[in-house]
Amino acid sequence: MAPNITEFISDGFEALKLVARLSWRRNVKAWIQVPFGIVLILLACFGVNALIGLSSVSFPASVACLILLFLILNLIDLVIGHQRTRALVSIIDIPAGWALRYINLFFTPS
Repeated sequence: MAPNITEFISDGFEALKLVARLSWRRNVKAWIQVPFGIVLILLACFGVNALIGLSSVSFPASVACLILLFLILNLIDLVIGHQRTRALVSIIDIPAGWALRYINLFFTPS
């Protein structure tokens, strides 16, 4: 009975090593890039909210950030070209895509 348990544990560790080796890019994306990107998005939104707070205009910072992102991406597309802009959008899409996929959770009443 003891060899079966040690064999089972050994197989379990081998499976964990195989999963870690084959899916490390996805794990880095999920556990490092998404939280870091979400924090950057929240910091940008907080900064825009602070700038809007200095004026007498009442405007949602999230909408202002979306408009700024649209304008900046269009300007970058004109300046550096479509191919490099697509590379930038693929980087922005990591945290933004996650936020859009789970946006319904943020509006769920408690």
